[in-house]
Amino acid sequence: MSADCGVERRAGQMQIHGINTLYRGTLSLYRGRDRREMLGKIVSSARDSATAHSNQFVRVRAAAIEIGGKAIVLPSLPEPRLPTLAALLVRSGAGYLGDEVVSLDPILRNMHGISLPLLVDLSDLPLLPEIEETPPRGRRRPGPTAEHLRAITPRWPVSVDELQGRLADPTEIGWIVFPEFQPGAKTEIVGASGSEMVFRFTQAILNLNIWGERAVFLLRELIESLPVARLVVGSVPEAADLLIDSARSLMEGAR
Repeated sequence: MSADCGVERRAGQMQIHGINTLYRGTLSLYRGRDRREMLGKIVSSARDSATAHSNQFVRVRAAAIEIGGKAIVLPSLPEPRLPTLAALLVRSGAGYLGDEVVSLDPILRNMHGISLPLLVDLSDLPLLPEIEETPPRGRRRPGPTAEHLRAITPRWPVSVDELQGRLADPTEIGWIVFPEFQPGAKTEIVGASGSEMVFRFTQAILNLNIWGERAVFLLRELIESLPVARLVVGSVPEAADLLIDSARSLMEGAR
């Protein structure tokens, strides 16, 4: 991977930023004036590289946090607001495991994270006023795309330190919550169980081609043995507050 950071120059009183271009080989991954957004592309590529061959784990497209010594796992289809939800949970005191990709140890049933920054959608940065550096004004989120491309949006890397949060060690799963992002809907937690949840969990497995039926059996055991719920996300901040409060009550009740 290589980057051309352009040339900055002045025109009268105006500072003109150079065009930044990020390459992987001859493929252009990013072209624009925002270096931190380019850094987001680097973090995303590093995360993919770090997890792509870790097939001793079941890799899950999910956010995950730690509360009360247990991992709360949020499996999801590609969704640009999932890292925002993870960021708000970390800011509220949860330990950070992952914002979009985590690894499940099939033997110990622990969730393993990766200590890279969260990749928050640019349009959600106003929800994190503690982030001092902000992108240039006038940036707009791209229009709707195909379902499998929904999460490919401009991202801003946000470190756990910026959120005044903490990293979590590998943690045993305590609760599985399937988020459903429905802007404007009532934010609520709804009970869930059964084969539909196993199917939805299976959809979130990134190396199902490696694990095959073994992953399905594992996920079924987890769904049958752990608390499971759906989280309707009408408002991301409301969902974060509700999930934190509910998780703390659940973990305290399990002791």
